[in-house]
Amino acid sequence: MEYKQRKNIRLKEYDYNSAGSYFITFCVQNKKKILSHIHVGALHEAPEIELTQYGKAVKDVIETVDKRFGVTVDRYIIMPNHVHIIITIKECEERAIHESPLRGRSVISKVIGYIKMNSSKMIHNINPEINIWQRSYYDHIIRNEADYIEKSDYIINNPAKWAEDEYFTEGETMKLIYKGKFNGDANSIPHGEHKSGAVKFREPEDPKKLGLIANGIAVGVIIAAVAGVILRAGIRNFSIAGLFLSYITLFPHEILHGICFKDEVYLYTNLKDGMLFVTGPEDMSKARFVFMSLLPNIIFGFIPYILFMINPRWKVLGTFGATCISMGAGDYLNVFNSLTQMPKGARTYLYGFNSWWYMP
Repeated sequence: MEYKQRKNIRLKEYDYNSAGSYFITFCVQNKKKILSHIHVGALHEAPEIELTQYGKAVKDVIETVDKRFGVTVDRYIIMPNHVHIIITIKECEERAIHESPLRGRSVISKVIGYIKMNSSKMIHNINPEINIWQRSYYDHIIRNEADYIEKSDYIINNPAKWAEDEYFTEGETMKLIYKGKFNGDANSIPHGEHKSGAVKFREPEDPKKLGLIANGIAVGVIIAAVAGVILRAGIRNFSIAGLFLSYITLFPHEILHGICFKDEVYLYTNLKDGMLFVTGPEDMSKARFVFMSLLPNIIFGFIPYILFMINPRWKVLGTFGATCISMGAGDYLNVFNSLTQMPKGARTYLYGFNSWWYMP
């Protein structure tokens, strides 16, 4: 049997313990854009990089490299799906290598292994589902001052030229992960770290109390929507088939929420307690949060309901739409809270059962 050999991308005759500067790149598995978000500014304004909770973990580890290894991290940047870093090894510098699994390799290899291994541990604590790093890394030996300036400028300008980057990928990758029955512990739901200065939405922390409020809204909405059906077409046109079809949309309703996320989305069920929900650790703008909350209600609720109002002979659509509109009670509460509590420019994220907002 033949085994495929991994390609050795290091220079065979070069001593990677030698004094000098090295431009290193390492990538996220499958080039998933989960380390940072690049926000394009106005004309002539430099784009800003906002680190995700995973990117912050990488940053924290990189900033310990100098003291641990006796090398200098001159410059680095954490892009959405890769990291560039310039490392300089100075002559006669003591290098403290404490991790026994890393012995016997070049200093550069040890440094990158240290960054990847320790950031992986931190990220796994945030989200055990993520396999963060692609194997190996790419290196460029910086030969002279001009080469150093070129690579340093490349790092500085990388965000502005992100769309031209060789690691750039079109679109974002949403991955739906089914977590099964919810165990009732809000702390078990995957989440990131709280943002600096984050403010919790003014809403009940107890999910049961939150559910009671949502159920109260749902009752009011269904009464109003069904009344509209009866007034438009008469009580005889209330459709049992439409009522039945509305309950088939429970899972698709959550899927439509999920596609509005860019990273991992987790689907939980607890049908005994009437619970079915999706959640994700990423943050989003107020506009995207409102759109995410309303999308399934528009598709399954308001559009069929409006079509029925236009043509009352479509009684199945009327009952279907009226029932689906009422299923979005919790979503309407989220929309109300975001519109009334989030200031302009704020972003929001989910933490357990509650939403928080912060100013980036």
